[in-house]
Amino acid sequence: MDTPVFKNGLENITDPKVYTENTPFPSGVLDNFLQQDVVNAVLLEWPDQEAFNTKAEGTSVKSWLSDSSKFGPETQKLFEVLNGVDFLKELERVTGIPNLIADPSLEGGGLHMITRGGFLKIHADFNWHLKMSKMRMINLLVYLNEDWNEEWGGHLELIGPPETLDTKVTIAPLNNRAVLFNTTSDSWHGHPEPLKCPENRQRKSIALYYYSADEPQPEVAHYTLYREDLERPALEFENHYYL
Repeated sequence: MDTPVFKNGLENITDPKVYTENTPFPSGVLDNFLQQDVVNAVLLEWPDQEAFNTKAEGTSVKSWLSDSSKFGPETQKLFEVLNGVDFLKELERVTGIPNLIADPSLEGGGLHMITRGGFLKIHADFNWHLKMSKMRMINLLVYLNEDWNEEWGGHLELIGPPETLDTKVTIAPLNNRAVLFNTTSDSWHGHPEPLKCPENRQRKSIALYYYSADEPQPEVAHYTLYREDLERPALEFENHYYL
């Protein structure tokens, strides 16, 4: 991008312990993450609904677009920065995880959008990228919701392991708010309550996932796991694993 991208970027996290020792798992929130001009440019060229993939079933009602060729030019530039070497170095410094790599295919990431009534039940993300053969380590979400009314919902919930059900952090999807967190089989998150925004509004965000160049394949590689699955019989639960 021709202009500065960050207003309150990772460089402002001077003590990584603020991130690594956070609860319910390593995570952080940065308000005013991007320059407002960058936010405006991305929203101005946000694709129409028809460009998105949509999923509507018991676990989620959501839309996403991972094909960056369908992004506008300013959005493509932003993703290039967030997947670039300089940003990866800052991610490594803050998270303490060495040798992070980006996913140019944006598998599961890219542009996310949820309309009225949409939701995403509490889940732990897939932990192994089949095409890259790399372990997933970090999620970055940046919300792009101007004048968001918190009564509309859409709050991101971060929840600890099942044995600590009372450990929960709730984060409103306010405009230009970034949320960064470690991705493990116990980093449960989502927004389980249906969205109450007006019909002409959507919960918009961009999502990027980062992987380890070094970590071996986990003993159990899995697709997205939903919290409700933990109460099902073990055999049915195992059907969610693909390796």
